[in-house]
Amino acid sequence: RKWLKQHDVPVQSSTFLAPLEPKTQKNAGQKLIAFVNFMAALLSDVPENPGAASMGSLHCGHIFSMAALLCDSCRLVMNSPQLDNEAKVECLRRALTTAGEAAERGAPARMAALVDCLRDAFLSSDVPEEARLTLLELLELRASGWKLPLQQQLYYTSLNDAAEDEYGNNQNLSLLPCRAAE
Repeated sequence: RKWLKQHDVPVQSSTFLAPLEPKTQKNAGQKLIAFVNFMAALLSDVPENPGAASMGSLHCGHIFSMAALLCDSCRLVMNSPQLDNEAKVECLRRALTTAGEAAERGAPARMAALVDCLRDAFLSSDVPEEARLTLLELLELRASGWKLPLQQQLYYTSLNDAAEDEYGNNQNLSLLPCRAAE
């Protein structure tokens, strides 16, 4: 008790003011991709069975938080000026094939908003054809219940390989369009 009284001293206020906008880091895009991959890996390990221990009522808020973070982070990836289109769509493909179904179970409204952004980007003429192909693949993946038949998987793989051969590694830094959240 005596120790607490001695150490119960108010902290002096700081004169340091934080900047209104954080400094942009050179590798912020790569850190965002790493975070999305991490969140997708975590969410993909959540059991599908609602009766499983990790899906119990005590953990539903955690599942929602992870799913919402993944969806919101994917939307940030789409609008990141530090990433080229190839990096964006590969990150989205990896995240949504890994944890798209779990994210939709955990935060269906956030996933719907992300899918709207994917659709808008697909319909945009500013997005390169190769990126649009991957966006179409992701839209069809969701429409098919997060499980593409083997024939469709092979189809998209062959088209992606052909597009890479035709367009090479053209690094376009344009943004994938996405409507603002309402």
